[in-house]
Amino acid sequence: MSRITRRAFTRIDLAATMVIVGLSVLLVIPTMTRARSSASRTRCQEQLSQIARAIQRFASSNRGELVRNLQGPQLTGIGDPAHLGGLTLLLPYLEQGQLYNQYNFSAHFADPSNQAVTETEIPLFLCPDNKSGRRYPERCSLVNPSWRGAVSDYASIRQFFHPIGPAHDPNGLGALEQNIYGTQTRIFTSMITDGESYTIAHVERAGLPEVWAAGRKLDDGASANTMVATEPRGPWAGYSCVTLNMYSDDGLRSLPGGRRAINGRNAVGDFAQGGVYSFHAGGAFASFMDGSVRFLREGMDPYILFALGSRSGGEIVSPEEF
Repeated sequence: MSRITRRAFTRIDLAATMVIVGLSVLLVIPTMTRARSSASRTRCQEQLSQIARAIQRFASSNRGELVRNLQGPQLTGIGDPAHLGGLTLLLPYLEQGQLYNQYNFSAHFADPSNQAVTETEIPLFLCPDNKSGRRYPERCSLVNPSWRGAVSDYASIRQFFHPIGPAHDPNGLGALEQNIYGTQTRIFTSMITDGESYTIAHVERAGLPEVWAAGRKLDDGASANTMVATEPRGPWAGYSCVTLNMYSDDGLRSLPGGRRAINGRNAVGDFAQGGVYSFHAGGAFASFMDGSVRFLREGMDPYILFALGSRSGGEIVSPEEF
């Protein structure tokens, strides 16, 4: 009978096995990281698309009228002349009817009666790559100093801070902006004369309430989060809109015609101003009024962003330009 001899597992064999396992891990980790990043980008894109389609369903249910950046009657001396932002009105179209029914529409969004609703984080409004605290600290609202509102990483465009557009629309009114010559006005899809496929509905403006510039966190919001007459832009239940600035390459300076239109800086001042900002590499997503979502690349011409962000500038833009 033959005898089978089994060789002992030596230290050299163990070391070689450990090296092979280590190399395998090093090869797998980048693949897993890329897969997670790709999944996050896909989720973010789909979330923006859901919100854009909700805008369309709202308009269909309201004879072409659109949700507006700011909604509500004039408030005397406290906050903006509005109670809430457009995302609140979209809740029933985003399977959030229960929150919608709990909202007190007779009160400001920061009123104590709306605290339980407005502090609720809604995953649909948060990019999976968000790196911020996701909720405003106390003492940033004159209406309610103890208010803490959950943020949205997606914002509609009010207008552009620097007047760089045509004479009839120098600041470029966004698709959902209702403030026309200082008066709140109902807005309709017919007012989007640039075409729904070339007019932005929402852009990414991630990281609030922290202040981020060119990939670096500047602070936790202290530089912008002061108790001021205007309520902070960014809470999903409030003014989820932004006046867009262009920035220097490092994101530290707002410049007329600045070259950094994407991922320059997310907030400045009292959060009313800021920029298109994401934690995705190479750019940020934007939804359009036709329901599509496209990736706006870093380095795109700021004037192209202006053309896409305004609803009636009359500009002609080709997809290759962004």
